[in-house]
Amino acid sequence: MNCFPVGMEYFNAADDSQWDVITSLIDECDYYVLLVAGRYGSIDEATGISYTQKEYEYAIKKGVPTISFVHKDINQLPKAKVESEPDALKKLEDFKKEISKKLWQSWDNKDNLASAVVLSLNKLIKTKPRTGWVRYVSLSAEANKQILELKEENEALKAKLKQVEDEDPKGIENFQQGDDKVTIGVSFFYIKKHYLKIDITWNRIVSILAPALVDESSEEKMKSVFVDSIREDILKKYKDYVHNHPRIEEESFQQIKVQLIALRIIELSDRKRTVKDTETYWHLTPYGFRVMMNLKALKKSTI
Repeated sequence: MNCFPVGMEYFNAADDSQWDVITSLIDECDYYVLLVAGRYGSIDEATGISYTQKEYEYAIKKGVPTISFVHKDINQLPKAKVESEPDALKKLEDFKKEISKKLWQSWDNKDNLASAVVLSLNKLIKTKPRTGWVRYVSLSAEANKQILELKEENEALKAKLKQVEDEDPKGIENFQQGDDKVTIGVSFFYIKKHYLKIDITWNRIVSILAPALVDESSEEKMKSVFVDSIREDILKKYKDYVHNHPRIEEESFQQIKVQLIALRIIELSDRKRTVKDTETYWHLTPYGFRVMMNLKALKKSTI
């Protein structure tokens, strides 16, 4: 049929990196064909559904035209080719119900499966035409011109972005920063809750937190790094509390966070997370990185 098939069975979907490959291939495919018999497939522990169902649902979500072929009677199949576990069989039946909401056909042998795929795919190609594979030489001169213009525009935007990143942010002059001092609340439990007050400069705060934010850091880690670093300051002022474990007060931490955001020193990290990871993560902006280098990098001594 002059089609280029991408067989998902050649990929180990249980591997996260392979799953990324599979989703990228589905993104590039024009049509998605699903064949279902007596097996439900290996289960993704994170979602509780099979990787085959994950692929199918991903294709639906991405708007790839799909067509499914479901075996008419799995009781006619050899036992080795049918799920033996009741839970897996139930999941297979539930999956079939989901499939039946979209375009599908039944099959019972390889010959009528082959003919059904050919006829149905031909019809799908006519009713839902897609771009398909195009030879480079067949691209029009106008298309080539547009590609070149887009490339030039992309390069110009990259250069502008780099220029913006290299500039110091505007509009932060009126915010506390540098050697300005702020009072931070710290608390600890010893029979009852005690509150301590520590005066500290914004430069010191940045010097403490910035190294942990070069890659990224959760808010809990930021709090821990901060308290560990000012422990000596606490001991100098409150010597009797050496054996206790102080914590920064939430209001003080939020004030630090807001100030660093306002000074364009930190921003939210957009790195992908697992579903179970509900932490909030932050990392340095390009400007924040420069501020850290200025504060932390060792300078040559001058005579």
